[in-house]
Amino acid sequence: MLRVQERIVGHACPPGRFVRRGAGWRPLPLPVRVFVLDHPEHGKFLWDTGYGPAFWRATRNFPARLLRWVIPPRLLPEEQLTRQVQVEQLAGLGLSHFHPDHVGSVPDLPRLPTWVLRAEWQRVQKLPYFQSLHTAHLKALFPTGDLHYFEDLESRVWPGLEILGRGWDWFGDGSARIFPLPGHTRGHLGLWMETGDGPLFAVGDAYYVPEQLDGVPLPAPTRWIVEDARAYQATLDKLAQLRRRRPEVTLRACHEPVSGLQHHG
Repeated sequence: MLRVQERIVGHACPPGRFVRRGAGWRPLPLPVRVFVLDHPEHGKFLWDTGYGPAFWRATRNFPARLLRWVIPPRLLPEEQLTRQVQVEQLAGLGLSHFHPDHVGSVPDLPRLPTWVLRAEWQRVQKLPYFQSLHTAHLKALFPTGDLHYFEDLESRVWPGLEILGRGWDWFGDGSARIFPLPGHTRGHLGLWMETGDGPLFAVGDAYYVPEQLDGVPLPAPTRWIVEDARAYQATLDKLAQLRRRRPEVTLRACHEPVSGLQHHG
């Protein structure tokens, strides 16, 4: 079993109508959520990093500065990861994908063993500069050094989770399971956590607001930025089915507008 804490590390502030149908042009602050996992044997791990000061350094000049305008970010001093988490106690880091709101604090952390999807890592590393900006990837924020790959772990299909397909066993005991949730990016990942309060599934950017699971589509501007629209819809359909079949599971999207000071287990 894991003990898990949710933390909000900044906000993305697009116009409301980009995310919710019928909303106006007023900015809608969407939390950027990260997870701190406490494993009884392996120690503390972080899932995603949120925004960090490094994002503002990396986007100081054009054309990278455009990323501040497409989806305006906000990071209050008290929201910085290093003020909320004792990063020197972390044993490792896992990343769902490589967009700035998920890797924006990587350069501000100590060098940690970092777990990524090899196929996605190799893909985004090869993107030419302007194509990487077009797909919202800032290579200045990417991890360096001690990389590990989920594909090298044991994979299996868990009973009751067949709909999610094969997943990787992060710690080898089933407490943290990595599942592909493609669409938002081609190699986008979700993290299933077994806690004392029941299963918690961090689904990253597989959806933005819960009504998407009820079939309400995203407004066009945000719908256009997904890398694979067909895979994105298939992932939404899987999560909607999972919610119906396993109502005891807590689904938590990165930007879901709920309190970020949650403790599980």
